[in-house]
Amino acid sequence: MKSESHLPDDVAHIARVLADPVRLHLLTIIARAREISCTHLVDHADVGASTVSYHVKMLAEAGLVTVVIDGRHRYVRFERETLRHFTGLVVSSVDRDTSQQPPLPLLKRRRSEDEESHALSPAQGHP
Repeated sequence: MKSESHLPDDVAHIARVLADPVRLHLLTIIARAREISCTHLVDHADVGASTVSYHVKMLAEAGLVTVVIDGRHRYVRFERETLRHFTGLVVSSVDRDTSQQPPLPLLKRRRSEDEESHALSPAQGHP
């Protein structure tokens, strides 16, 4: 059964960008500072300057940060509204998609999953 997504392509792009642990870590550092120089970002990250540069570019392309150039210095600014818009679209899409279907009781679903895992277990004498 194929499910159709109601999310715009840019939201899916942001989700892919945020799925990378290094980018998410860098975004967290930038968000806490609200704006940080690239030099300081490299100092606080656990990766090298070229890696930071690459990931900042990806974050900027997704609209999550803005790079501001001031003379020889580059500053990275967190774009809070982009993240808010993204999360709002995801929540509204999930609410819309799930509100049309009857809920499956969590306890019943867990029992079914447990029964399936026990039925497939080699310890039970099954191949």
